Amino acid sequence: MNSELLNDLVQFTINISGDDSDHYDLNTDIEKHIGITGDDAVEYMLAFSKRYNVDL
Repeated sequence: MNSELLNDLVQFTINISGDDSDHYDLNTDIEKHIGITGDDAVEYMLAFSKRYNVDL
């Protein structure tokens, strides 16, 4: 993954989660490390799908 895409994904995740800590990398688990679960995870995945034009 190129750094521009990773930075965009990190910023996207910060905007959705409100968690702006500096522990994001390619191994970050949105449930374990950030705490996105349940309905919040559904909202995250729907927003991810729309933002990055992927079909879930």
